[in-house]
Amino acid sequence: MAKMIPLERIKDNPWRDYQRNPKDNNKVDILAESIDTTKEFWEGVYGREVGDFVELAFGHHRLDAARQQGLKEIPITIRKFTDGEMLVWMIRENTNGEFLVVLEATSAAVKALGAGKIEMEAIDPKTRKDFLRFAPSFVEGEEPSGTPGVPHPYTADTLAHFLGRKYFRPTSKKASNSVRAALGVLELEERKVPGFSMDALLKNNEQDDVEERVKTYKPAKEIIGIVTNVKRDEVFAKAEDGKRVAAINKDIAKQEALQAEAKAHEEKARLEREALIHKQLAAKVEEDTKEIARLAQKMREQAANAKLKQIADSEKLTALNAKIAEAKKKAEEAKVEDAYAPVRRDVERFLFRVSNVSTGSFCEDTKALARLPLSAGDRERLRQAVLKLGTWYCEWVAMQFIPPVSGKKELKEMKARELANRRKEEAAAKAAEETARRERVAAKAVAKKKTKESK
Repeated sequence: MAKMIPLERIKDNPWRDYQRNPKDNNKVDILAESIDTTKEFWEGVYGREVGDFVELAFGHHRLDAARQQGLKEIPITIRKFTDGEMLVWMIRENTNGEFLVVLEATSAAVKALGAGKIEMEAIDPKTRKDFLRFAPSFVEGEEPSGTPGVPHPYTADTLAHFLGRKYFRPTSKKASNSVRAALGVLELEERKVPGFSMDALLKNNEQDDVEERVKTYKPAKEIIGIVTNVKRDEVFAKAEDGKRVAAINKDIAKQEALQAEAKAHEEKARLEREALIHKQLAAKVEEDTKEIARLAQKMREQAANAKLKQIADSEKLTALNAKIAEAKKKAEEAKVEDAYAPVRRDVERFLFRVSNVSTGSFCEDTKALARLPLSAGDRERLRQAVLKLGTWYCEWVAMQFIPPVSGKKELKEMKARELANRRKEEAAAKAAEETARRERVAAKAVAKKKTKESK
């Protein structure tokens, strides 16, 4: 039986995630208008008592509508729900298939499985290991290592069966595209993959004010394709980065080998010098002046050769250091180039569409209409209409690619464009009116001439 609960004692479902699935203010306004019209609040809202408060199982939009209408209390049917039951009731209530609802339900179910609040059906032993995930993680094919507690494996199919019939295909029992798309997005967010954001999944993504427009997401099949492309680009970037690191490491190894060789040459020269010194001392003892002179000359020659070798080694090291620095610089530039690759593809696709616009049906319709025996006035009207449309379209497209300007400057430019367009329209209207007048005068003259001839 329902109990009247004051609004200040009502809390949201602990699994409700407004960050992933924000409230629909339009839906709240519709419910509030219904309450205002019928003067009644619908029964059928369930919840559980937690201390002095009541947590909703579902009905959060209805609660906001009641607050908007100034109600002080609403009827709630109280039951002893577990945490898992609170999640199930919330999921089964929201079965409209919207992507944000599926994303919220998927995230909450995996977190609940990881916390041991719910259970899912056993996994088929034949399931490939790279299809497994381990709650509370969303990463596919990555087993937990060093994580305390019992692992909680699941797959997209077992998760879909837990969420309910809305989330899997009745014939194959496989997870729906919406569940697979949600898991893919959650995995990219968990791994913080560069170049990915939720804005990439939106329709009408060319609008400027992201916060005020209604966020409408692409179909689940397109989202799966976007996730797949991001993963592929990530693998490609890692492979290219690995090649660049290997090349740099190879040059560093050469550098270390050259340094070791130079050190060995220095040590050899030192030993040879010490040996000659000992020989020189022996020659002095034997008072062999000629041998002393010869040994001294040889020492000078060896010292000069060692100096030349040291200079050559230093030049090689300098050149190798410059090569390594250049390789690192190119590696950084390549990373930037790889990150910009998805944007460049979109630019090339747009340019291709612009360059092939003449093949459209609009051009064929225009050619067909131009072949008809049109009057001069109609031809002028058609020409002015197309010129006006072309001018507006070119200016609109060009405005999308210019840097933003200040508010005052943008307003001034807008007024100038409006004035120019108005003048063009007035000139076109006058020209069309003049053409029509001339046609009427010509028609009257022809009629008058025919009248005279008949008399």
